[in-house]
Amino acid sequence: METMDAGIRAAEAIVAAHPAVRILFLTAHETDEMITSGMGTGAVDYVVKGCEEETLLRHIRRASEGRAELDPHVQDTVMQEYARLRRSERSLIFFINNVARLTPAERELVRLLLQDMKVAEIARERCVEIVTVKTQIKGLLNKFGCSRSKEIVQMIRQMRLEHLF
Repeated sequence: METMDAGIRAAEAIVAAHPAVRILFLTAHETDEMITSGMGTGAVDYVVKGCEEETLLRHIRRASEGRAELDPHVQDTVMQEYARLRRSERSLIFFINNVARLTPAERELVRLLLQDMKVAEIARERCVEIVTVKTQIKGLLNKFGCSRSKEIVQMIRQMRLEHLF
């Protein structure tokens, strides 16, 4: 293939045009990222070049039947990715539920924290005492289950949800 991701792009196009087709990747790439990308196209199996001929034939036969014959490393990688996605989904739901319960003052506080402002700067900006900002931050930490305001900021940035504030 002409590029490292050409097979993945081809598999996506094939599956989009022919959803019933069964794809088996035969590749030299065995990184977790390539495995998850390949299996994410809807492929039924992923085989790394260099395996024994009988092993490859078994994989092909099972793929033609629509049954996966995933090697342990491929299976572990897929299961780890699934677990990561489930954790992300739970985190996102938890986060959105908490954002919905924020007061206007807490939303403003988060917006200022996203601008990397310090407590004293936030107090000056909002014309309140530093202790008021610290109390409000403590409330945010409780709502989000965090121990530091930087964790909230990091969570928002990782989920690319800055626009909500």
